[in-house]
Amino acid sequence: MRMRIKHILCLIVSLALVSCSQSASPDQIDPPETSAVTLNVWTWRQNYNGRALEIAWEYYARSNPDVGISIVSIGRDEILSRLSIQFTINDYTGLPDIVLIEDYHIQEFLRKFPGEIRALSSAIDMGRFEQCAVKAESLDGVMYGVPLDSGAAVMFYRVDYIESAGYSRQDMESLTWDKYIEIGKAVKEKTGKLMLTLTPTDLWQIRLMLQSAGQWYVKEDGLTVNLSDNPVLKDAIGIYTDIVKSGIALQVSGYDQEYGAVGEGTVATVLTGSWRFQTMVSMAGEHEGKWAVAPIPRMNDHGSVNSSALGGYGWYVVDKAENADIATHFLLSTLASDMELINELAGELTLVSPLKGAGDLPEYLKPYYAFSGQPALKNLFDMIKDVPPVDYGMHTYPIDRLIENAVQLIMQGADMDDTLQYAQVAAEAIP
Repeated sequence: MRMRIKHILCLIVSLALVSCSQSASPDQIDPPETSAVTLNVWTWRQNYNGRALEIAWEYYARSNPDVGISIVSIGRDEILSRLSIQFTINDYTGLPDIVLIEDYHIQEFLRKFPGEIRALSSAIDMGRFEQCAVKAESLDGVMYGVPLDSGAAVMFYRVDYIESAGYSRQDMESLTWDKYIEIGKAVKEKTGKLMLTLTPTDLWQIRLMLQSAGQWYVKEDGLTVNLSDNPVLKDAIGIYTDIVKSGIALQVSGYDQEYGAVGEGTVATVLTGSWRFQTMVSMAGEHEGKWAVAPIPRMNDHGSVNSSALGGYGWYVVDKAENADIATHFLLSTLASDMELINELAGELTLVSPLKGAGDLPEYLKPYYAFSGQPALKNLFDMIKDVPPVDYGMHTYPIDRLIENAVQLIMQGADMDDTLQYAQVAAEAIP
């Protein structure tokens, strides 16, 4: 019987490390010879990220019964803080063997603390993953992470609201932001519903637009701040401003209010990452069958596409951890290669893996009645392929705060060029 975990799963049995016997063998790394051990893991969102690793361990334990696992749920910010402090003072006491890190944060650790996160490129086939995930979790051509969730961006929308406004499902495919705003105005006029929610203190929509055009807050080197002379950023701010001024957005202060708006049927679309899919399925409720999925809107210029990403993340091995070799073998034998496992994760968690070929697995192809019978996971997987790879640099969230302040000033009448120049100087001063 499968064992469930809450805060800590600690399962230890007897030793026999041999090659994994699942649908794909581990990459070019032999199983270490060792006595019985327990892999220690830090993660957040226990019922999703932790559960994914628990299932992966269950697969691994079939061939490696002496390896146990202890999964501890820790706040995302606490994970980052503890890693930073202990890497700085070279103290590895109590650090995990495996840790989950968001794509927006990993470059800081790779650049500031070289050698602390284990490089996997000598053992992992980077070609197995979609390029957006490889780029996010690599530095100088070396891959360090095993991606869990792609973070592929998606638009969920209410078919009944869109059709009541005089538009069709076909109209929701390959949208520009201008068309999206046009439809939003019609939805508001015809149904009284708003098009989306916006959180003024979290302008992830701008990040969404930037990556859709292959741009970011930094240039391709991942270090040079790129705000004041970034035409894509300026246009993205202009689009965000147009959305606010059009009156089609509901201002909220966080996820609770956003979820409430969805459950109450207040908004016609939800723009988010693939990691929200499970929540959207559970929230469909009485609206089941009235939702559908489509690609996100694109910008008019800059080579923008109808694909982007929002906060993907991967598993990393702490290089100096006691069980780093076994942790590496575990990840490569499971999440980096085992398609049977990936299929099960899609079925239980609706997880959208960036592992190539996942979109053809049975669980990805099944229809979701919450989304009008669409093979929604397959649709999400197909969106990953076109996500432009970018280097997120070291300071995505600190720069985000600067952009949030800049946008508020611009919307109050401040000159955009001057405001972004001030933001550029402040961003360059971030240590």
